Amino acid sequence: MKQEDIFYSDESKIRVILNNLFSNSVQFQKRESPEKKITLTVVVEDGKASIILSDNGIGIDTKHHPEVFNLFTRATQKNVGTGLGLYMVKEAVEQLGGTIELQSELHQGTTFSVLLPSLK
Repeated sequence: MKQEDIFYSDESKIRVILNNLFSNSVQFQKRESPEKKITLTVVVEDGKASIILSDNGIGIDTKHHPEVFNLFTRATQKNVGTGLGLYMVKEAVEQLGGTIELQSELHQGTTFSVLLPSLK
């Protein structure tokens, strides 16, 4: 599908968002799974960009959902990460006037949905 609408934003903040979401999706794949999957969907219309990134990784336990975007929070016992990534994503999204939502189930995968307004 061809994007018809023009979308204006801050390239460096978009990089922070995408780099951190992709990095988490790669880092938290199920090692034993032969079919690792990450999907990215971007739709621009009506002056907004909808960015949806999904994976079939280890998922995030429901009890960690409320604090997953907090500074230095790590929702897994895997000894990786600083707990800064999702915090930086949320900060970048909010600075752009957008919203971010998390859907995740332990052992099933994670989906992040970001909605950003065009800056013009």
